[in-house]
Amino acid sequence: MTTSTEAMLALGEFRFSLKTIPFDQIKEVSSYRWEEQRLFGKGSQLQYTGYDAPQVTISGVSFLQGNKSLELIQKLKEEAKKGKPMLLVDSYGKVHGKWVLTEIEVTAQRRTLYIVVGNRHI
Repeated sequence: MTTSTEAMLALGEFRFSLKTIPFDQIKEVSSYRWEEQRLFGKGSQLQYTGYDAPQVTISGVSFLQGNKSLELIQKLKEEAKKGKPMLLVDSYGKVHGKWVLTEIEVTAQRRTLYIVVGNRHI
């Protein structure tokens, strides 16, 4: 593990940093639901029915030697398997709330590409 001064991003106990696996991009998506209501003798109208939990995607590339990248991603998978919301904190100390991991995708060749997807725990 890295110290908090070296971390670029912290998700629960896991730290994304240059010494572990850095992230290239963090993307947040917010979705809003509008349901179609068919009206007799008229066109349809849309009715707002609420919003979904925001989704965050963290992606990056690691060039660590050997299986080190895969070992670190395995640790992240173990955190996800605990089934508990994790606090997301950036390197500026800003707390982005609690998030749950819903997907981890890994492509390993000469480098390790990874994508981590999570939803905000409301």
